[in-house]
This record gives sequence, structure tokens and C-alpha cells, in this order.
Amino acid sequence: MASAFHLSGEHAYAELGSVGDEMASVEIGPVSAGPGEKARGPVTVLDGPMTRLTLPVAIINSGKPGPSLVLLAGIHGTDYPGIEAAARIIRRTSPGDIRGVLTVFPLVNVLGFEASEPFLMPVDRQNINRIFPGDPAGTPSFILAHVLFEHVRRLADCVIDLHGGDTTEHLVPFALYYESGNADVDARSAAMARLYDTPYVWAMSPPYGHRGTSIGELSKIGIPAIAGEAGYLGTCHEADVETHIRGVGNIMKDLGMVEGEPEHTVDRQMFFRRDFIITTRRGGIFEPAVDPGSRVHRDAILGRIRTLEGDVIEEIRCPVDGVIRTLFPKRVVHAGSIVYRGWVDGVDDGGDGSPNGGRR
Repeated sequence: MASAFHLSGEHAYAELGSVGDEMASVEIGPVSAGPGEKARGPVTVLDGPMTRLTLPVAIINSGKPGPSLVLLAGIHGTDYPGIEAAARIIRRTSPGDIRGVLTVFPLVNVLGFEASEPFLMPVDRQNINRIFPGDPAGTPSFILAHVLFEHVRRLADCVIDLHGGDTTEHLVPFALYYESGNADVDARSAAMARLYDTPYVWAMSPPYGHRGTSIGELSKIGIPAIAGEAGYLGTCHEADVETHIRGVGNIMKDLGMVEGEPEHTVDRQMFFRRDFIITTRRGGIFEPAVDPGSRVHRDAILGRIRTLEGDVIEEIRCPVDGVIRTLFPKRVVHAGSIVYRGWVDGVDDGGDGSPNGGRR
């Protein structure tokens, strides 16, 4: 059966005269910025039976030679600090402030934002950041991922994807990049992740982490890309917004897009490659015992599951030495509920590359 949704006839993929060309104009659908211009507007992604889905974009074209940096935000609709940071960067940046081109997609998942929906696009219940590079013949999330990916790959020298702790996630600020196997791309992505100035940096690669992410799929085609995480539980605190703004600013300084030296506020960054997931064996009332950012050791008690009457029916123990990245502070859990995600220290493997007792 043919999809009820289709790419809009007005849609045209991004065009850039040539990166570094002083006379280049940048066009994304109907939104166009000539040299020295700043342009904003909606780009139609698809026409549905009753509605039209658009993607807001801002293009800041200095008209001077320099890199083409693309920012993404709001792939998850309740990642509010990243969305707010992207909006402020657009508002504060003028063509005369930069070299090269800055393109910002400040709110990718418009429907999720409007519905206050964590992770998913409400119309088809897909997590956009698990289905890149998308599919032009798929449901709306797949079409959106495809359209966005095509725009970005045509424009970007490098990409930053801003996230911020959905309503279900209590997490510590961190930056992550994907190890694609291309040494040059991976080195550039790693440098960008360090510049984001977070306490933790995660070098993600199979079998750990997630498939179908924006940064993973872009890295695979040769575009250095990172994601920055700052924010928690659907809040929008100023410190988290500023973490994103500082991280983007540091990378722009390092790229030579703006003047100045990168700002470093973190005394020590910790680097990880492997992660672990903690799930429950029993259902009941979850009582966490450790917070995000806690250093934990093998067999340490991370929390308990108890009955309504107060009887403990499960002790949740840590499978490895490492650091807790995310707490999912749900009060009521069921067998198989994810309650923690973390990173593994050192090379403490279970023989097959997976942490003992953990899940990939």
C-alpha cells in the first residue's frame, strides 16, 4: 500500500554555491541567504492528508570564506535546553559576527515539541534519532529524517546535535561522537567533543550505544559530528542552556568562525567507550540509591524494588566498575524496565566485549 504521506512538491534540497566561496548563496527550499545575509523560515517536509509538516531553519551567511557548521536541536521534542540554546544562537548571531556559514535547525521534532512528547514523534511513535538516514517512502518520521539528512549532508563541514535530557531522563552533561573507522573524521569529531567542555566524553561505536543516530550516520559518510547533552527531566535551567552555548562557541572559535580562544570550565574530562544498561527483574516500587555522575563499583547496590507494603523484593546491583550516566526515576517499574544507564571503566569485559552482568 502506498504511503498516505509524500514529499512536498515544493521541496528542494539544500544548495551551497561552494563552501568558502565569497559570493556563495545558501538555499534550503524557499529559505535563501546571500552573502552577508541572515534568513529564517519554514521548509516543507511533507504533505499529509490533512496537514503539512514543516522544518524551521535559520541561515547565517557571512559572505566570507570559512567552514559551514550545522546545528540541530529538538530531535527529541522535550530536550528543552538544546532547543533554547539553538534559538538564542540564532537571535544573537549576525552575518558580520562570523566567518563561513552557520545553519541552524532549532526544532526538528515540531510535533513532539507541541505535544510535550518525550523521544518520539507523536504521529507514528518513532524516535527520529534511531532511524537516520531516514526513508523518503516511509512514515512521517522516516521522511523527516531523510529530508533533514539530505539537507545537512549537502551543507555541512561539521555538525553539532544539541540534546537536553528528556522528561524521563536525569542525566549528567556529556558530549558524544561516533567512531566511524575513518581516522581523520574520528579525530575531528573527538576534538569537537572535547571542546564542548563537559565532564564526560563518550566515544560511541558498535556494539555499544545506539544505531541510526544523526551523528553516527553523518560520521559514516565523512562529516565530523557530535552530540551535546545538557539538561534533565524536561527542565530548562540556565546553566544547561549556557553549557550548550559555550560548547558551540568553543567549536566555532576552534574552527576560526569567530574570534577568541575556547573557554574551559571543566578541570578534568573523563572518556569512555563502553556503556551498560541496568534493567529490573521484578515489578514494584523503585527506590534509587545513587544519582547520575556517581562512581560505582561492581556489586554495589544501585537501588531496590519493594512492594507497596515495604518488603524489598529485589536489590539492583552494579555489574561493573564505572559511572552512572542516566537515572530513569520512575516510581513504578515492571520486569525489564530500564532504570540506569552508565559507562564502563577500563577493560573490564565479560569475554565477549560486553560488561559482565550488563546489557548492550
